[in-house]
Amino acid sequence: MRYLSADHISNALKRGSSVEQFLGRSPNNPDYIRHIELRPSNGSVELWVYDAEDIGSEDWLDIYDFPCLDPDGPETPTATFQDAHSAIVFASEGLLADVSRWTNQFISQDEYLDYIRAGRPLRWPVPA
Repeated sequence: MRYLSADHISNALKRGSSVEQFLGRSPNNPDYIRHIELRPSNGSVELWVYDAEDIGSEDWLDIYDFPCLDPDGPETPTATFQDAHSAIVFASEGLLADVSRWTNQFISQDEYLDYIRAGRPLRWPVPA
């Protein structure tokens, strides 16, 4: 099971683990990809947004090491919430995250591989 239910997301955050989602092409620059992270922090949930240069291949999927659009990378979270539900709603409405495509940390690399194999489509995920 790659994707997490709302309960699994909340439980992961309560355990101190981040969850994430690969969003495909960055809306800020077509040469970059975007992934987001919900990170637990002092009883709240931070939303982090990463726009990274799309320089990977099927042999190099470490999106966490790709150069960020902002050379220093994000230094602060985009937003902070009191609970996972509020963070998920904001990510869905504000960043077009799919409520059914959240994964455990580091699974975004698998999503990125699917994105590469799909031909780096303009829209991700590819509509069924």
